[in-house]
Amino acid sequence: EIYSINVIRKESAETRLRVINVDKHTFNETYSPEEPNYTLTTKENNLKITYEKMHEGQEVSISGNKGLTLGENIVTIHVLAANKVDSKDYIITVTKEKNENAYLKSLEVEGYSISPGFNKGTYEYTLEVENEIDEVRIIAEAEEITSTVSETGMHTLTKGLNEITLVVTAEDESTKEYTVKITRIGSRNNYLKSLEVEGQSINPEFDKESLVYGISVP
Repeated sequence: EIYSINVIRKESAETRLRVINVDKHTFNETYSPEEPNYTLTTKENNLKITYEKMHEGQEVSISGNKGLTLGENIVTIHVLAANKVDSKDYIITVTKEKNENAYLKSLEVEGYSISPGFNKGTYEYTLEVENEIDEVRIIAEAEEITSTVSETGMHTLTKGLNEITLVVTAEDESTKEYTVKITRIGSRNNYLKSLEVEGQSINPEFDKESLVYGISVP
């Protein structure tokens, strides 16, 4: 007689994660795979979360870690076991504080090069433009999306020195000021438009490039 034995291997019911890490952050509690609840504080708008599975067949999804708002936010890490039946939720309560970053990410005068080149820790820049340039566009972006920047856009230039100060205001209302000093150079055109001696004819006829003329008098 031949006897057959069918062995059915059940899929894993493991729902724990070996490790959970939040980039640039530390939980207030010590991590344990059995413990589902954690807390942390941040000033970031988004959190990058990585993890290590206990079993390769686990499916992991994360929600609530992007677009954080001020105050309390709930981030959920959902783990579905390989058997597609058992599951576990890790809950991270994230308290977002007001961001204090009032730095600029970029600053430019459209079509021109400012001096020195932009650095977020440099707060004063200079630029010279020709006399015929009567307006410029200032383009600037805050390093943090929650910060605001004043005085961007078009600016009318007067002859001589023009100072434009951009104020960056962070979420916590702290500020930084960046100043662009733009000098509109006076006209270099020193030509005459016309020349005449009343009642007389000049020789040769006027030409702005000719510098010497004569007239005949009785």
